Parts: sequence; structure tokens; C-alpha cells
Amino acid sequence: MAFEQKPNSGALFKNERKNSEKQPDFTGTIDIEGEQFKLAGWSRVSKKGTKFISLSVKTDKRERANDDDIF
Repeated sequence: MAFEQKPNSGALFKNERKNSEKQPDFTGTIDIEGEQFKLAGWSRVSKKGTKFISLSVKTDKRERANDDDIF
């Protein structure tokens, strides 16, 4: 069964194509009030040794292009 995006939710998936440390460990999308955003996540360890995921969020420009075509 394929992943189905639900309103006001998102998901991260392991990046199986990672070739360098600069590329994210996880990628995905999130829907916030009908607008799509791309997510990228990197596994990190804080100075105190706590594991966490650092996130980056970008607007999915493909979705926004459709909004401009309304008028």
C-alpha cells in the first residue's frame, strides 16, 4: 500500500540514495493547511550526547505554481 498524505500531517522516510554527509538522512513532505512543503532531516548528536533529528523545510514550488494559474 502506498503512502497517502493526510491534511495537516507529514512523514519522513529514510534516504536510501544518500551518497555524502551533506545529503539528508531522511526526506519527506508535510501538508500544512493545504500547502505542501518538502522536509529533509539529518541525524545528529548534541554536545551532551542526546540524539536528535535536525530538520529543513522548503516550499514545494510545484504545488505553488498551480496556485498562480487560478487568475
